[in-house]
Amino acid sequence: MSIFVDQVKQYNEIASTIRPNIAVQGFDAIVVNMERTKARKVDPNGNLTIITVEEADQYAKTVGYDTEFIFPDKTDSRKFIVLTLNEAALQNPESFKKYAHIGTYDLFITYAHELFHKYEQPKRAILETITNREREEFLEEYQARATRGVIIQQLLNAFISPNQATESIKKAIATYRDYQATFSTDAENTHYRDRIEGTAYYVELVSSLRV
Repeated sequence: MSIFVDQVKQYNEIASTIRPNIAVQGFDAIVVNMERTKARKVDPNGNLTIITVEEADQYAKTVGYDTEFIFPDKTDSRKFIVLTLNEAALQNPESFKKYAHIGTYDLFITYAHELFHKYEQPKRAILETITNREREEFLEEYQARATRGVIIQQLLNAFISPNQATESIKKAIATYRDYQATFSTDAENTHYRDRIEGTAYYVELVSSLRV
C-alpha cells in the first residue's frame, strides 16, 4: 500500500504533463482486499486512511474478484475508484513479471488505465461514429482473430530477426490488406478497440514509468 500511495501522489502531481487537460486528476482510491476484511482510502495528496469495509461499501460494494474496479454511478459527484487488492499475489514473485513496465503490484495500473477509459476518452470520442460501441467480443469471429494473430507474429518477426525485417513487414502489410478485404466488419471494430485500448495503455505505460 505504501508503494501505491506514493504512485497516486506522484501521478496527481504530474498528470497534466502526461496529457494536457487530462480528466483523470484528483481521484481517491478505495482499496478493499479480496476477502473483504480490510479497506484503505488513498487520496490524491498521498494520504492513507484505514477505513472499515462498511465505509468502503458506501462508495461501492466489491464482490471480491481479482483486479475488480468500480466507478461512481451517474448521480454521485464524488471522484473515486474502488479497487480490490489480491494480497496473495504480493507473496508470489511471478506475479510481478506480468507488467514489466511497473515491476510492482498492478493497483496503480488499474487506477491509471481504467480511470482514463472512464473519464478521459469520452471527452475525445465522437460517439455517433463509433463502431461496436458496446465492445462486443464477437467470439464466433475466430477466423478473423487467427488472421490478426498472423499479422502480429509477422510484425514480431521483424524485431526478432532484424536482418529479415523488411520481408516480415511486407508480409504483415499483405496479410493486413487481405484481412481488411475479407473481414471488413471485424477490421473496423478492431480499429476502434485497438485505438481506445492503445491510448489507455500508452497513458498507463507513461504514468507508470513517471511515478
